[in-house]
Amino acid sequence: MADGLGTSITNYAVDDSLPNDPSTWDNKIEMLSIANQLYSMIYGDNLMFYHVRLSRNYWFISTYQIAQNKKAETLLSLEKMCYHAIEYDKSYINNHGKYYTSIFTNKLVYPEPSKDFHELREHTECHYLLERLQHNRYDCIRQDPCFISVIEKLSQFAK
Repeated sequence: MADGLGTSITNYAVDDSLPNDPSTWDNKIEMLSIANQLYSMIYGDNLMFYHVRLSRNYWFISTYQIAQNKKAETLLSLEKMCYHAIEYDKSYINNHGKYYTSIFTNKLVYPEPSKDFHELREHTECHYLLERLQHNRYDCIRQDPCFISVIEKLSQFAK
């Protein structure tokens, strides 16, 4: 892929047949932002398992923003990514058996881990995101206090 998205990231591969030139990046950012709004609307204030979806979407958004040299926007997206990754990791530990809070889903329960529903992951979401933030695309903001703060927060929950 031209911008390196998904080339070495398990479960994050982007189909090579999809257009991925710079003229599409703003539209992709908008699409991912709308998806995040929909997750929040559907699942409510406590997204529980779905925090991971927002976290990944914000990571994707950051890759497009940094490619466009939008450093302030990238840092904001990384902060949001960090927040949702930590909330997901905490939710995996604390929220099995609880109900979602939205009126759309308040009858749904975050299931207990089982053979039918289990996050099959060796590490926490924070761990995986720390790996992704090692990419050289982030070198230009690596020394920024905000970036350092994101790394420190993720590190606290990385296992």
